[in-house]
Amino acid sequence: MEEDYIRKAIAEGIYTLGFSDHTPYPLRDGFVSYSRMGVSEIGEYCQTLLSLREKYKNYINIRIGFETEYYPRYFDALLDLYRKHPVEYIIYAGHFIGNEGDEDDFTFCAFDKTEDKARMKAYVDHTITAMRTGRYSIIAHPDMVNFVGDLDYYRQESARLVRAAKEIDIPLEINLYGMRDGRHYPNEEFWRVAGRLGAKATLGFDSHHERHVADGNEIIRGLRLADKFGIEVVDEVKLIDPRF
Repeated sequence: MEEDYIRKAIAEGIYTLGFSDHTPYPLRDGFVSYSRMGVSEIGEYCQTLLSLREKYKNYINIRIGFETEYYPRYFDALLDLYRKHPVEYIIYAGHFIGNEGDEDDFTFCAFDKTEDKARMKAYVDHTITAMRTGRYSIIAHPDMVNFVGDLDYYRQESARLVRAAKEIDIPLEINLYGMRDGRHYPNEEFWRVAGRLGAKATLGFDSHHERHVADGNEIIRGLRLADKFGIEVVDEVKLIDPRF
């Protein structure tokens, strides 16, 4: 499967392709997440990509990473797991706020519609805390929180997230999967705020099938969104090794 993505990227003229499957996470005993690979699968994932990197080294640069939640209770254990493998970068993803699998410390899922200002604030707090770890290279779908309450409050909290990203110098992702799937993100109100504050952005293919790698129509849609709000789109992202 990974090779299909690489061949599609080469055909589309991509010179660097970063893989970022949903990370394994050493969570509490007995809990198995439905949305990510198991801890036992990380070695095979990395070795497969190393082999393909060598095979296609004359055509494309393959980078090995993960899309990674921030679970404060388990994050150090995750970094220890990464140190055993050739992980080059991680992308922050805020699907779950709190610690997934912990009944005593799981706040909410960002996909769920809410008018609760406390949830909006918690989402932004959590995202900023993740940024400040210094381990992440990109903030994926920073507008994922499905807040349908007071618009002024949404803009206020979005501005707080954007200002933190600017201070830390980390790009925000315009998520093309959200566009293709008709999701509630990218949220134009978020990107209106981001443009006003001078945020940097990158386009994320978020490809769940190889046909979505470097899809020209999706790239055009993403660039149009950025242009609409005067957002600078960066072509290359400085990758941070999370294992330091």
